Amino acid sequence: MIKDLKTNKILRFGIRLETYPVSYKDEISNEYKGFCTVFAQELKKSLETEFDIRKIELTQISIKNFSQGQDKNPRYQGVENKEVHIECGANTIPFEGEFTSLDKVEFSSPFLETKIKLLIPKKNIGKLTQKPSEFKVGVIEATTTKKRLTSAFQYKLITYKDKRKAIEDLKENKINAYASDSILLRGILNELEKQENGKYILLPEK
Repeated sequence: MIKDLKTNKILRFGIRLETYPVSYKDEISNEYKGFCTVFAQELKKSLETEFDIRKIELTQISIKNFSQGQDKNPRYQGVENKEVHIECGANTIPFEGEFTSLDKVEFSSPFLETKIKLLIPKKNIGKLTQKPSEFKVGVIEATTTKKRLTSAFQYKLITYKDKRKAIEDLKENKINAYASDSILLRGILNELEKQENGKYILLPEK
């Protein structure tokens, strides 16, 4: 990476667009925002100073979620294939051997730790313990969230390629809940509250 930076002076920084507040694209300004954008800018400055590289150009590249199976710029393979130098996002660091395809990818120390939670309509709370095997939980496919829910609970998991479709189905009662990282769910909950205040809740609450 450093050799490439010294030669080309371009930092290719992979970023996801729909993981508010970690990384997202503002619909009004059409600009990248969130923690990852700030981190990318600070990393650029640090690299320029530490390795005496003048005027590195920061290029933020929109990537597609690894779980979607896209060939171009998927979340982790983009790093492995050197399409991006670094990827920053709401990523769960997998356990050793959890995803064998990630053997060539290294993870930094976590900058934030959150728990997996359920976004659920309040009317569905009672159904959680009645018949878990019939309780439909939406989850993004090929993620650590899905793997860990599969091993720990008996819920009927409904897989999705993107969260938008999952939230649509949740609003239309096609699934009973949606599972993801709590920090991402809080952003989704804030948006839902603008439309249907008090209808949804995150579980567990603590």
